[in-house]
Amino acid sequence: MVQPEPMVKRSTACSQGVVGAVDRLSALPNELIHTVLSFLPAPEVVRTCLLSRQWRSLWRSAPRINLDDEDFGISMMTIHDGTLEEKWAKFEDFATNLLLFHDNTSSLGEFRLSSSIYNQRHMDRWIRRGIEYCPSVLKIQIKPRFKFPPIMGSNFCHLKTLHLRSVDFGNHFAGLLCPNCPVMEDLELTSCEFSCNSSQRITSSSLKFLALVSCVNSTDYPLVITVPSLVNLRLIYGSYESGISLCKMDSLVKAEIEVAEYETTLPQHSQRELLCNLYNVTSLKLVGFEVEVFSPDKLPLVLIYIPYS
Repeated sequence: MVQPEPMVKRSTACSQGVVGAVDRLSALPNELIHTVLSFLPAPEVVRTCLLSRQWRSLWRSAPRINLDDEDFGISMMTIHDGTLEEKWAKFEDFATNLLLFHDNTSSLGEFRLSSSIYNQRHMDRWIRRGIEYCPSVLKIQIKPRFKFPPIMGSNFCHLKTLHLRSVDFGNHFAGLLCPNCPVMEDLELTSCEFSCNSSQRITSSSLKFLALVSCVNSTDYPLVITVPSLVNLRLIYGSYESGISLCKMDSLVKAEIEVAEYETTLPQHSQRELLCNLYNVTSLKLVGFEVEVFSPDKLPLVLIYIPYS
């Protein structure tokens, strides 16, 4: 029978002197401590190294890296209040050193980078470094819109969740990424743009959840989505003047499509073609579609009886 480890005692100060206290947190297994650390902002995670010798290096093996400039007081408001340069210097120094000294012997659970300011030299380096950890979850939210750094040769073998905001896919990032992510199941793109004037594709054999929120296809080619395992699709507003083409949607059972009021965001004929590819859905939510699109003589019979809202 395995005997439990003795409780770690630590002296703590109080108003009446120094008393012995049981440090129950330090007595937990490192796996549980890492779970606790995953809920803290990155600066707080690093500060735990001051607690005791046992905690000195725990932050280096934390399974989640969350770099957020808001933790350093940076926002759109600081651009004009004269404190941006000082705050950004602190954020830059912290992010660079955290990624430099983090233990990379095992894959990362999640890498998240959020910033209201885009500094290409540093952001590109941080993103590449984060990808080197082979995270299961990758979330990048940067303003304004930016081009994703080249990722040829990157290892996405563990990536299951990818959320990107304000990315310009002018360098064919979407086409390069999806074929190299064999286990990705959740893809969410928000305020992203497909700008390279060539065929635009999102292709995956493993993807189950896809959300495009306020994205723009500014090319002369339709956005082609080929995801045979997809079960949930969300297309929220955005602009797709060249249309959207859905291919091999046999597994799709739930779809939510919201179109802005002006027709150029998704022309009427494209709305109809889009609906015709939703033949297996059992739950359908539509907002902003032209009334003429629902004419019984222009839709496949199977769609006429779907309980859409």
